[in-house]
Amino acid sequence: MLHLGPICPGIACTGVGTLPDVKVKTFRRVLFAVGVAGLVGALAKLRGKGGVPPTSGGWRELEAPGFR
Repeated sequence: MLHLGPICPGIACTGVGTLPDVKVKTFRRVLFAVGVAGLVGALAKLRGKGGVPPTSGGWRELEAPGFR
């Protein structure tokens, strides 16, 4: 069998940056981002003012011969 040297010449073969590690890191980042977004949304919901519901507008009857 012909041996051409280490798989990763010039750097230590530690396994850093392998595909499973990248997937786990990406998953953690996504999970963190979703958690932060949920926290911000919950705070906005709790601190938001309900306000007064509108007293005008809404549904109205259409006045035309074709709608009767």
